[in-house]
Amino acid sequence: MSQLGLNPNIIGGPNYRQLGEILDELNIRKITVSEIIITTTLNGIPISDLFPSTDVISTTDATLTTLSTIPISNNTAVLLTVDMVVASLAGDSAVIRQSYKVTNNAGTVTLSAAFDMYSIIDAALAAITVSFVVSTTDVLIRVTGIAATNINWSATRITKTLAF
Repeated sequence: MSQLGLNPNIIGGPNYRQLGEILDELNIRKITVSEIIITTTLNGIPISDLFPSTDVISTTDATLTTLSTIPISNNTAVLLTVDMVVASLAGDSAVIRQSYKVTNNAGTVTLSAAFDMYSIIDAALAAITVSFVVSTTDVLIRVTGIAATNINWSATRITKTLAF
């Protein structure tokens, strides 16, 4: 038999009556859900701020490519930190970190100059580029590889957002 732990203050039913204390044993044959409420914040913090997000792509030439699209909510200030690992199939690699202050003030997004920056790039990958640009209300992470070179890119981003 499966077990189900319940919060002692579960509210349910058409009149939203309290179901009572934690139940020691419960046999359930059928559960009908009429409404699911999706929470996008926890104590005012966007849930996306609680977990890093990773995007991965591969490039085979020197074409400018969007690696990540990061939406910036209206009327927010954001600390955006991105850690990247880059590796070619030949075994050359790079690690890159960049942080930015991003603001969306009534639909106008601004991106500061990068800070908290470092990069360690093997000589064979010296021609790669990484750029951060604003596109409407998003920040794009754009990368450029090297002609005739297979490169894998991984960007893990952490955002800290505060509404104003």
